[in-house]
Amino acid sequence: MLRHMTATLCVGLALARGQTFVVDINNGPGTHFIEIQTAVTTVPSGSTLLVRPGNYQPVVIDGKGVVILCEASVTSGALASSANFLTIRNTLPQHNVAVRGLQSGGDLVLSIANCLGPVTFDGTGGLFSASWPYGPSPIQVSNSNQVAIRNLQAHGDPSCTVVSSTVVFENCSLQGRGAFFFNKASGGNGGPGLSVTNGHVQAVRTTITGGNGAIGIAPYFVVRPGSEAVHMTLASLRAMGSSSHPITGGTNPTTGQLPALLGQGVARVDPLIPLTATPMGPGITLTRPTMPSLVSDTALPGGVLQVERAGAVGVLCAVTISLRSSPLLVPGFDPIWIDPQNFVVETMAVTTSAPLLVQKPVPNQPSLRGFQFVWQAADLTAAGVVEVGNPTPSFVR
Repeated sequence: MLRHMTATLCVGLALARGQTFVVDINNGPGTHFIEIQTAVTTVPSGSTLLVRPGNYQPVVIDGKGVVILCEASVTSGALASSANFLTIRNTLPQHNVAVRGLQSGGDLVLSIANCLGPVTFDGTGGLFSASWPYGPSPIQVSNSNQVAIRNLQAHGDPSCTVVSSTVVFENCSLQGRGAFFFNKASGGNGGPGLSVTNGHVQAVRTTITGGNGAIGIAPYFVVRPGSEAVHMTLASLRAMGSSSHPITGGTNPTTGQLPALLGQGVARVDPLIPLTATPMGPGITLTRPTMPSLVSDTALPGGVLQVERAGAVGVLCAVTISLRSSPLLVPGFDPIWIDPQNFVVETMAVTTSAPLLVQKPVPNQPSLRGFQFVWQAADLTAAGVVEVGNPTPSFVR
């Protein structure tokens, strides 16, 4: 049925489930809850929360699916002593979590842990999740197998930690903390923009930068070294983008530029992406293939969902869409997030130097808010080689 209905997203009308609730700390007209956390705890799994501007208490989503769609100027954690402004944890495969526009009310942490279901965090471009200079990593993902983080900037040591998880970053900036001094003699070293341990990360149009080192002032000429951009421990990295998305190690005061990648792992990096201080460290296996990549956007009811494909020219590319599904692991390919039983090939074309754009109108039905899809592309070369691009979630907001 999905194959015949997605042309206008009417599938949303048939399958949209869950209720919609309004959260407003000022208790304006139509308010159901005045705190996000109270709403998350109270509403049934699968519900959608529409959050009006205000400063809210920290939010914990524990063992349930919920969509949180925030208007501009929604923050959490500003009045709390908690280290996290948003915690998402302990979800099951059927729990679908998406949070859009929620910003940190201070130098607080986004934590995603033990999630078996899909998780999407969309910072809408305005979030600067900056952990204070000596504090924890502001983005922490562990033991979660289908996480998408998009449209945000982060700064810390490291700015993001990924452990035993699969994460796709899209349109992000991950900046490692620079070295610092508490006093003339003591302080801390620079940190990486991204640390990955036993995990798989795809970075799409994402800039990753290591922190710079520093040297103390006389008479304490102590050197605090900088850091690589990405530190890998038995990990894999796939980076897709252009010259505008460099992966840049920090600098040392005495030895200069540091490598983009250090540690142990396998990295595939688009040849257009600049890397500093190549070759990489001896534990890194680096290749530079051209890979298909997708970046998508959200849309309001009555608007248009759009996805843009970049990558190799002169290949046959298929762009598909489906409902969110559990990851499909196929040997030799990156994780596939589309539903193999219910997907639609929206476009099939021979690629040119111009980005391939696919648009899908959304019916003007408010009941569709929070409804979620995922896009993914596959290239077929003349030699018969298939290359699968990154998954990119898209939802009606």
